[in-house]
Amino acid sequence: MPLLRTACIALVALATAACVSANGEPAPIQAASGSSRTCAPATVPVPSDVSVEEMVGQLLVVGFQGSTPGSDSAQRVRQQIADGKVGGVLFLRHNIGSAADVKALTASFASADGRTLLMVDQEGGKVARLTSSMGFPATPSAQEVARRYSPSEARAVYARMATGLRDWGFNVNLAPVSDLAVNPSNPVITKPGRAYSSDPQTVADYNRAFVTAHRAAGVAATLKHFPGHGSSAGDSHNGAVDITSTWSEAELIPYRELIGEGMADIIMIGHLRLDRSGIGDGLPASISPAVVDGLLRSQLCYDGVVMTDDLIMRAIRNRMSATDAVIAAIGAGNDLIVVSGDASTGPYFPEEVAAAVAESAARDPDFMASLAASYARVMALKRKFATGGRS
Repeated sequence: MPLLRTACIALVALATAACVSANGEPAPIQAASGSSRTCAPATVPVPSDVSVEEMVGQLLVVGFQGSTPGSDSAQRVRQQIADGKVGGVLFLRHNIGSAADVKALTASFASADGRTLLMVDQEGGKVARLTSSMGFPATPSAQEVARRYSPSEARAVYARMATGLRDWGFNVNLAPVSDLAVNPSNPVITKPGRAYSSDPQTVADYNRAFVTAHRAAGVAATLKHFPGHGSSAGDSHNGAVDITSTWSEAELIPYRELIGEGMADIIMIGHLRLDRSGIGDGLPASISPAVVDGLLRSQLCYDGVVMTDDLIMRAIRNRMSATDAVIAAIGAGNDLIVVSGDASTGPYFPEEVAAAVAESAARDPDFMASLAASYARVMALKRKFATGGRS
């Protein structure tokens, strides 16, 4: 597929967060407005001495077993980082022990290569891997923050969070949630209080406060879950989620605003099927060229880092193997590829998937171009937020 498109048509944003039109039918995808703009082609220089395997390694974000640096899994991942086979590590709940152990783990991974992206989900409220019981500053949920604080006040709340993350060794936060609280019965976004509001402008304002505070602390923020999880009736952790009949363009407004302001460090793509005319191709968004390369890059003019949601989640795992999912995700235009499985994928998955990706790159020049561009974007992100290692 084309890597970059020169023409970019601004989407007409809906004024409200309504998911359906007045007659009860799904809200239509709007036609282009009269004023179009041009997406500036990104410069993506790639060193000629970087192998395909090295490129793949810098894109891979993996999980691990255990909660101390001495665990077999953590030691193996540390060696894979040192060998250039892994570029990022995701800390999940089972990796969080004491504060001392977490700091020792982040220091261990960073010492293998200071460019490593060290990630954690720290939204606040119910989604907070680092808790007050272990000495980390507590933060309310997004819903509660929006109820209690103005965006400027929220910036101070998130500054404490971001400073804590950096002090504990993290340089990427998998937050804030950019989803709209459209469906009050939504089990994964609205009910747990993870969304700031059903109003897109309010969500954009609090997203901006979150990103600003994290950038000041040297931590990259991640807008999620594109193209919008707030109108869904299901949870993509448990299987495929189709938002075709509930989604509206209003759900793009927070992304559109922050992209336009240069405030989007990373955008995470959800495992959400959006099959509308002019957008969808029947695939989950995380592996969909129509959504990633088409809607996000070509229509919203985003040239920053795109990250998949975890490819081990059932919405993808029930559809294809982890290796095939990585190849599909890169081909769709994703840059950071999250595969948290260790026991489920095998300890040497990074080596195995690099070989498979190299085969795809050798067969398909367009795929190779997509891989090279992803590598360049990821390395630019690392130079900004993870500067302690090899250049």
